[in-house]
Amino acid sequence: MKLQLPESIHRFCNDGRTASAVELLLSGRSPKIPDGLEWEELEDFYRACLAAQQTRVEWSIVMCRLWEAVFADLPSGWHPSTIAKQADDSDINLGIESLWQGGEFTREFTRSGFYLDLQIEFVSDEGARANASLWRDGHAVALSPPPGAEIVGEWICSRWLQVEDDPGLDVSSLRATALLAIEEANRAVAEAG
Repeated sequence: MKLQLPESIHRFCNDGRTASAVELLLSGRSPKIPDGLEWEELEDFYRACLAAQQTRVEWSIVMCRLWEAVFADLPSGWHPSTIAKQADDSDINLGIESLWQGGEFTREFTRSGFYLDLQIEFVSDEGARANASLWRDGHAVALSPPPGAEIVGEWICSRWLQVEDDPGLDVSSLRATALLAIEEANRAVAEAG
């Protein structure tokens, strides 16, 4: 399955000059008008500020779409937390600034006293990867990583999927790893049974 990236995100991930300009414009509360800017350049500066803001919002949209493309129908038998409950019960933040700064989009699911966190990590210079962790009574449950994945802290993490020249991101490898990680979580829940 291919997920089409918006042009702003594709350029941000593949063009170092674009990434630097966006990060500079978003680095403060309000972008400072550059020294030496001429009147005929002012409108272009405003457009660049708008494009930078659009990139940040589209980043969040892409993370949401990536999560859906990878995990949408996989956690069968698990009960999704509402956005409000997830925000109240955990340090998982789905705000635009948090996603931009942290690069992690996580949804939480519950079943039989267990919590399953399913996450998309999206970093401009690394790409995207799918992560999963299982929790019970506030402690991580050890899971075995499926082939092609690794354990990072308490997370099963897929390999990084690079954003290439093609703005279409083929997420099938992330989805395959996610399916195996969820099967491993289901096995651990059944064994605790």
